[in-house]
Amino acid sequence: MLRPRSIVRPLGEAALVFDPLTWQTHLLPAELAAVAAVAEELALDGPVTATWLRQALAAEADESEATFDDVVAALADVGLVET
Repeated sequence: MLRPRSIVRPLGEAALVFDPLTWQTHLLPAELAAVAAVAEELALDGPVTATWLRQALAAEADESEATFDDVVAALADVGLVET
């Protein structure tokens, strides 16, 4: 069974994420909101993995490996990325 997609909605510079699997709503800070929007868009084509997200962000991001890992962990906590 496919996991239902999380829903991302902007809230000023931040974003709200609703995880339909757990029925939890999360508030993401501005630094994660843009990445969450990219992950939500990628999810239209299937589950988002860290590798796929990194490829999608490669042209735009100038982040260190540790920072990217922190971003992936935060997005996995709210149901946007599979680890």
